[in-house]
Amino acid sequence: MAPCKTQTLPRLLRRALAWLVAAPGLGAAEAPLAEIVREDFTFAAAQSGRILEPIKGKAGYPRTLEKGEFELIGDKDWTSGFFPGSLWYLTEANGHATHRAPAPALAPTAGLEPSKNNRRTHDLGFARSRSFGNGLRLGGDASDRDIFLTGADSLSTRFTPKVGAIPSWDKRHGWDFPVIIDNMMNLELLLWASRVSAHPRFREIATTHADTTLEKHLRPDGSSFHVVDYDPATGATRSRATHQGAAGGSAWARGQAWGLFGYTMMFRETKNPACLAQAQKIAALILSHPRLPSDKIPYWDFILMHTTGHKPNRSEIDVPINRGDDSFIEALYRSQAGLARK
Repeated sequence: MAPCKTQTLPRLLRRALAWLVAAPGLGAAEAPLAEIVREDFTFAAAQSGRILEPIKGKAGYPRTLEKGEFELIGDKDWTSGFFPGSLWYLTEANGHATHRAPAPALAPTAGLEPSKNNRRTHDLGFARSRSFGNGLRLGGDASDRDIFLTGADSLSTRFTPKVGAIPSWDKRHGWDFPVIIDNMMNLELLLWASRVSAHPRFREIATTHADTTLEKHLRPDGSSFHVVDYDPATGATRSRATHQGAAGGSAWARGQAWGLFGYTMMFRETKNPACLAQAQKIAALILSHPRLPSDKIPYWDFILMHTTGHKPNRSEIDVPINRGDDSFIEALYRSQAGLARK
């Protein structure tokens, strides 16, 4: 997996953070970004081909690589949409940006359709936006649109007005209504559904959830708690903790990334200045955090060939994982699109 050359991710991250906090010097005096993006798209395409060959004819989606073997997961796994998403971005980057073009992304995307009715998880945005969302963006038909809308409707049923949020999981670990910062990544599905269906309910749910998270998850320094547990009957906050970070008061690196992406996306979609201010605050925290290395890439969470899925649970330690690959390829895609507009 790991579809990148080691120097690229620090450069892309520095440029993105520089834009958010208006510090253009962070991205100065580097090789032309267009050249870097082209080279890495080529490399990523070759790497993806190396993944497709050994899993040909097998059921499931590659999640990670351990001891030389791909771990394949089913459509209900929260990471199931990432590999199809990577394939869609690579298909588009290689000049085949039509939905009906013979692309490796079509078959794995189609296999995710049954999970559109899954109302037991918040991760429908992760799975559907990466797969059907990209397919639809590249010329999908009415059936793809309906699948995407059904997924949004399933996600919306989890919203509880009394809390003002969508629970990430059902009851677990002693939490009655756990909401994790990761959920910010799934709101884009609802905002898309509101635009397409002209139904304001989806947008209202997304903005309310973002506002609740802004109030209850974020600390004054811009960092966030991983988990906030609510009383579903009253909406009161029961506890703030972590499930994957080092400690309840820590700034779990991937969680900060979820918040940074989520509030940047919310500003793009709503133009709410509070969302941009929060994204800038998170970016500033990352740039100034004393425990980060000079390239601003957090150890374990963002190093793509040596990533960690869940360190406290001792799972996916020092391996490549599909969501890292997909996020990196999306960064290449967005950088390429930005360069094309200049």
